[in-house]
Amino acid sequence: MALVGLDNNGHKRAVPPWVPTLSEDVALDTHAQTMVEIRARLLRPIPLEVPPLVD
Repeated sequence: MALVGLDNNGHKRAVPPWVPTLSEDVALDTHAQTMVEIRARLLRPIPLEVPPLVD
């Protein structure tokens, strides 16, 4: 989900970033960042060529 701040004319505007302060919020933010990193690694292309086996 993404939230967008709007001005009085309905145009998007910059909003300050959320800064977690409570320990529960910090833990949730850390978990969310970890999940984003895991998903980014999963989306990397997997090479199709397999290196030859060495005897």
